[in-house]
Amino acid sequence: MRNTVGLDISKLTFDATAIVGNAEYSAKFDNDSKGLDQFSDRLKSLGCQNLHICMEATGNYYEEVADYFAQYYSVYVVNPLKISKYAESRFKRTKTGKQDAKLIAQYCRSAQESELVKRQKPTDEQYRLLRMTAAYAQIKSECAAMKNRHHAAKDEEAAKAYAQIIKAMNEQLEV
Repeated sequence: MRNTVGLDISKLTFDATAIVGNAEYSAKFDNDSKGLDQFSDRLKSLGCQNLHICMEATGNYYEEVADYFAQYYSVYVVNPLKISKYAESRFKRTKTGKQDAKLIAQYCRSAQESELVKRQKPTDEQYRLLRMTAAYAQIKSECAAMKNRHHAAKDEEAAKAYAQIIKAMNEQLEV
């Protein structure tokens, strides 16, 4: 069995659960450079060189953590739907950071090698393209919602305001 660490990452903090052999360790860290250093020290104190670190690809909060630890360990960034399906298969319903970190570590430990893709740090250009793609998708989604509001508007002034916003959004999508 592989030794794994599951991370549940949010904007300000991240929960970590390490499963090494039959032992389990959990802790919470700040999602900043000091927290990364503290977490790194904690990992070193486990005395295990062959750790597999797994986290969900949620937002962009995971990027710095993944890129930092990919220098030293095998890091896997997993689609949140896979973790959700894994939780369903284990009848896990409660959601706290600590419980999610443990679930992610368990998933990483039990997953087939073919299910885990080792993280390669994207180049600056790849990061830029990822962020532009995400911004495009978000604007497109918000534009669709705005069109629904425009269609449902009962006031002419509100309809005009929505139309102007839709026009501006469409111009951004064409850029």
